Amino acid sequence: MILIAKRSSDDIDQKIFLSPASSDAIIEKTCQRYWSLFKSIRINPSASLSLLSFYNHCDPIIQIEILFDSSCGLVALLMCLKSITKIEIDLPEILERAKSHGYTKFGEMFSVLIFDSDFSAENMSNFINKEFLLRSELKSDTERSMLTIVKHLCQGLPILIPYDADANYEPCMKEGSRAHWAILNGFCILSEVEKDVLERNQPPSLIKQTDLDNELQLFEILDEDHHQWRKIYHYIKRFLTLDKLFVYARQGRSRHLQIWSFKKLMQSNQNLKKVSSKILNDPERSEMIYPQDGRIDKTLANNFILIFRD
Repeated sequence: MILIAKRSSDDIDQKIFLSPASSDAIIEKTCQRYWSLFKSIRINPSASLSLLSFYNHCDPIIQIEILFDSSCGLVALLMCLKSITKIEIDLPEILERAKSHGYTKFGEMFSVLIFDSDFSAENMSNFINKEFLLRSELKSDTERSMLTIVKHLCQGLPILIPYDADANYEPCMKEGSRAHWAILNGFCILSEVEKDVLERNQPPSLIKQTDLDNELQLFEILDEDHHQWRKIYHYIKRFLTLDKLFVYARQGRSRHLQIWSFKKLMQSNQNLKKVSSKILNDPERSEMIYPQDGRIDKTLANNFILIFRD
């Protein structure tokens, strides 16, 4: 990863981007689309907004609706694999592998806790471990796991998370009737700093530009062993709040990188309750694999998956 630290006269007065250099334009363009969202959280009008951004690039993969209408989970998994491995695989192959285990019929993944196979309870996490030789961990309680999520993303590692997708693919609250999967591949933390403090470049307890500028190398892993970790972690812990954390996300219906409020994503993830009645009442989808009672509050809600390099 490489550091780009910038100041400007616009609404975000200090932007610290930690990302592959080739992704600079993507991040700048994405953040520009979300200026109004960032401005809306400002509490003190005399304060300046400071943005700390970590991003690990992931190429978009678009779900082809005619052939793979219900494959959003597998598309998100494919993006995860492509972002951290050199694996040569496409969506049809992943679909066939998942079908061979009895996880899916048409690409649907209505559970992180899947079904019995070989007399043992397997899940999507185990599918990743066995089929792709990667380590993954199933986690629950998204709200209490906020710091865990941020630390994982700091290392350039992806996260799979189910949520309800609105018409613009952003998180919404539909009780699972629009259940979808996304990959998280970075985050932003916003903080408010008095403008005169920024002018002197001496924000108390903040990372100074001179402390970090040009010290991070391309594709460096930011973990607890990194010599800059204490400074970065101190900044994160001080300013990390539910209202000021945003995540970079991709999903299989759009080529655009998204920035979502983590709070809204968490609420959307927690509100997943039941499979859409449109699916339950559709004879053509009767062979889909989902809980018999249609409830997904115990199979998807409040769950996410951390994926690690091999």
